[in-house]
Amino acid sequence: MENFLMSVSMFFYRVQDKVSMTMSLFVMAACIVGIVLVLFIASTKLKRISAVLAIVLSTVVSCILMIPLMTAFNSFVNKKVVNEVTDSQLAEIEARKAQIKLLAANQELKEKEKEILDNKINMQKQSIEISGLEDSLRVLQNTQLNMQSFKEILELGLLEANLKQTNLYRNRLSGISTGMGLKADQYYDEGLVVLTHDIDAKFGVDLKKIKITVSKDFPNILWIKDIQPKFLGASKNKHIKEVSEIRRVDIKNNIKTYSILNGQSEVKKANQYADLCEQEYQTRLSQGLETNFMNAAVLKLAENFIKLILSPLKKEIRFDSGLDGTTMSLEDYIEGELKEIKAKRLELENSNKNLDDETQIKEKELEKLKLKIGD
Repeated sequence: MENFLMSVSMFFYRVQDKVSMTMSLFVMAACIVGIVLVLFIASTKLKRISAVLAIVLSTVVSCILMIPLMTAFNSFVNKKVVNEVTDSQLAEIEARKAQIKLLAANQELKEKEKEILDNKINMQKQSIEISGLEDSLRVLQNTQLNMQSFKEILELGLLEANLKQTNLYRNRLSGISTGMGLKADQYYDEGLVVLTHDIDAKFGVDLKKIKITVSKDFPNILWIKDIQPKFLGASKNKHIKEVSEIRRVDIKNNIKTYSILNGQSEVKKANQYADLCEQEYQTRLSQGLETNFMNAAVLKLAENFIKLILSPLKKEIRFDSGLDGTTMSLEDYIEGELKEIKAKRLELENSNKNLDDETQIKEKELEKLKLKIGD
């Protein structure tokens, strides 16, 4: 807009100068013609009347006509000089404008080249990040697929140990009765059982109960808790009744005397008591109450196994039971990580596509700009 207004202004200025110079030429021509006519008249007409009058009159009139002639001449010369200077200045201004436009175009060219280069660098960075996410995705998918195998391993057992235990069971089976005083003041019956167990026990943990806590402050650290060692079963579970008997306990003068009752009913009763002791033992065994001493060893093996499971995630694994944060099961954690990585990959892929489209547009603009600069 500014250039347009300047061009219009210069146009009217030049027209005005042309008109002014033309008028100066007309004035000079008229003055010259007037002087010539005066001299002609003075030399022909007035000379016959008076030579002196002719000379004086022609001189005075010529001097008078020289005034507008010189004025018009000076105006014409000034306009000519001013126009030449103005043309020179305008040419210089146009040259500078062209140079400024060229510099601006070159600057725009460099900026577009930089923008294109930045886009390509960002695309390469995001492509590398996408590649890394795809690697993580494959690792998590493999881990997810292997979860069933991990469960089977844990169900088969992390540790198998041969346990040999000897347990003594002693319990009063009847109330205290009063004697006649000859053999005992008081007496009662008690059962005595000694059982020896030979067990090949298996120990593991419940994978579903294991919890992962993710802290916002430490996103690269996985905190594992609720690892609960448990008795899984036994491939061999034998027991031997070393002792199974009913004993009469006589008390006289606060001194106890023991005697074994070998009657048929007592033997049957002793076997029943032994069976009851065995049932109680098996119940306690299934509940893990007879194998608590193995928990520390099983826990250590479980921690090592969990580290092995999660090692592809390339995160630091720590074990803690009291950390605050988002807590979830191992399966839920892997599923959540899969969703997050897929969403991140999709976001980067869309960003790369947008950058590629933008780069193509900028490259076309760059080619047009190069052609413009060349012209």
